[in-house]
Amino acid sequence: MSIVVLREKEFLLGLLECLTAEYGQEEIFIFEHRFSSIYVGLLEYFPSLKKCDNGIVKKHIYEWFREAEVRGLVENISNEYYAISPFGLKEARYRKTPLKSFLLLNWKYLLPVLLSFVGAVVAIIRLTKC
Repeated sequence: MSIVVLREKEFLLGLLECLTAEYGQEEIFIFEHRFSSIYVGLLEYFPSLKKCDNGIVKKHIYEWFREAEVRGLVENISNEYYAISPFGLKEARYRKTPLKSFLLLNWKYLLPVLLSFVGAVVAIIRLTKC
C-alpha cells in the first residue's frame, strides 16, 4: 500500500487555479463550487499525483480531500463532494502571492517602516560626510 502525503501548497494552488479558471475572483461562485474527490480530471492541477498508477489515483485524490477537510481547508458537502472553505481560500491566495498577501494584511506598518528606513539612510549619509 502506497501512501501519498498531502502537499498542501500544491493542493491549494491546484484548487485555486481550477476555481479561478472557471469563475475568476467571484467568491460567491467559488464557495458554491463542488469538487468530486474521485474525479480524475483534477489530475492536471496536481502534478505530483500524475506519477501514481492510474488505478490508485482516485484513492489518493480522495485521501487528499479527506486530509484537507481535517485541516479545515475544504468542507465536506456530501459523501464524495467537497467545497473550499473560507480559510482554505485565504490560505490558497496567501500561498500564491505571499508578499502581496503580507503587505495587504500588514499595510498599517508600512509607513513607519519606510520612515525608519529613510531616517536611517539620512543618518548614515550625514555620518559619512563628517
